[in-house]
Amino acid sequence: MKTVTIQYDKEPECLRKLRENGDTYESLKNSCKEAVRNIIAKDQGGTCAYCEKRLTNHVFLEHFISRSADPSKELNFDNFLGVCSGKTYIDKITGKHIPHCDTSKGEHPLSVDPRELSHIKTLYFESDASLRSNNSQFDSEITSLLNLNFDRLKVMRENEFNRNFRNLREAAHKLGLSKKQTIELGLRKLGENLAEYSSYLEHRYSTLLTTTN
Repeated sequence: MKTVTIQYDKEPECLRKLRENGDTYESLKNSCKEAVRNIIAKDQGGTCAYCEKRLTNHVFLEHFISRSADPSKELNFDNFLGVCSGKTYIDKITGKHIPHCDTSKGEHPLSVDPRELSHIKTLYFESDASLRSNNSQFDSEITSLLNLNFDRLKVMRENEFNRNFRNLREAAHKLGLSKKQTIELGLRKLGENLAEYSSYLEHRYSTLLTTTN
């Protein structure tokens, strides 16, 4: 999970009109819904607000404050986040999947907010690629409510780092960079273009940098 900064002042006019007309979320559809999705996905760097999986085929709109908890916020632009399907498939033939992100969260209220920098600063990764927080409430929600530490997801984080680092080393070799310069380049590139699972990649590169002369 990384800091999400959505430009809520760019709210589509069509969404504002729906809200002013007293419409419900079911009225948000077609080009208007697509406009909302596009703005949020772009501002999030094209990754899920919770697990940081790439939003490739479809952007799902998450109500941070659920509709059941506060129906008055169901069309509020600043209550939307872009999330993945929340279903990582372990067997595409049988359809079995592991629920995570908003799919496992459901209607439960969430304290940890990816839009709050102070919340993100409490997060860290353990050696097995588990995402944790030094805030006990956040930590419980990340593991139990959002289910962001199941084995498959941890493997996906590590695999993405290995892929990213392999490509980086190939480019650095052509440029004649040292190991330290290579790692520093990796960190700069993460700042320029948010990769899938970028917070984990940043953690790994930062850790490598502290042990490299």
